[in-house]
Amino acid sequence: DELLPETIWKGVPKFLRRVDTALKNIGINERVPYNAPLIQLSSWMGGDRD
Repeated sequence: DELLPETIWKGVPKFLRRVDTALKNIGINERVPYNAPLIQLSSWMGGDRD
């Protein structure tokens, strides 16, 4: 039951730190704004019968 929230709370900050590090490595010394739309959660219903 707690897998998804726990994964999001740990994974999103880790991802954003990696983005900040990548930007710094290419000479951009600004952090990604906390409200930047880098991640979008959604669902999909259907089959893979294409």
